[in-house]
Amino acid sequence: MKFISLHSKSLAILLFTFVFVLACSRQEVDHIKPATYSAFGDIKSDVDAFRDLLGDNNINYLGSKPAGRREINWDVIPDSLALPNSYPETYFNDRSYHQARGAEFSTPGSRLMICADSDNPTGTAPSFVNFNATYANIFPTYSGERMISPQASNILEVRFYIPGTSIPAIVKGVGAVFIDVDRAETSSISLFDIDDNSLGTYYVPMMKEGQAFLGLLFEAAMIHRARITLGNTALGPDDRGTKDICVMDDFIFSEPQPSP
Repeated sequence: MKFISLHSKSLAILLFTFVFVLACSRQEVDHIKPATYSAFGDIKSDVDAFRDLLGDNNINYLGSKPAGRREINWDVIPDSLALPNSYPETYFNDRSYHQARGAEFSTPGSRLMICADSDNPTGTAPSFVNFNATYANIFPTYSGERMISPQASNILEVRFYIPGTSIPAIVKGVGAVFIDVDRAETSSISLFDIDDNSLGTYYVPMMKEGQAFLGLLFEAAMIHRARITLGNTALGPDDRGTKDICVMDDFIFSEPQPSP
């Protein structure tokens, strides 16, 4: 009986030690934070510097390269997939569109939208003015005329894949240009790893009726999903009072890598 009691006690101690080590390891992971790069107003040099940190632009290369970056500026989207039409979530990963970059976008809202440009054949106004005429004055574009926004939500989700495949991937850095951030600690990027553990939420600097940038960079690839919060209200209402209407322009991310 003493042997059995001692054996049980040893197992209990071993189990406790194992759980304690796991908890400490998890705690160490939780304390990993990315380097943060933010700017507002004249952001071009800051965006370019973040691009340089990530490396060469691999554009539409199928598969994964050891290093470099991918980026999306929405202006390659044809009129047929911009407003008044819906944007397909897999456009920048589906080989059939010839724009496979390893990023798929979604929203809990009703659809994703790319704003029309000024020479579209339907006559739809640019800058999401078809939702509210005042948006022409508050959404200064960063590159080209096209920007992205969800409809019936202010949340944009991005998941990363080996470009041109359905294989989940991880990246070490993401960056985005936000248009018209009126309120502090409202627009943000939340990051998650391949197991959907949180890697933190990071807020975008304010720039009313202007452009703001937020870039996040870890030392190693660990981001599988990014949740982008655009202001606090979906497109439609006037951008005033407590309502903050925000849209997104360029999106930049490091080369998607296979998950270990």
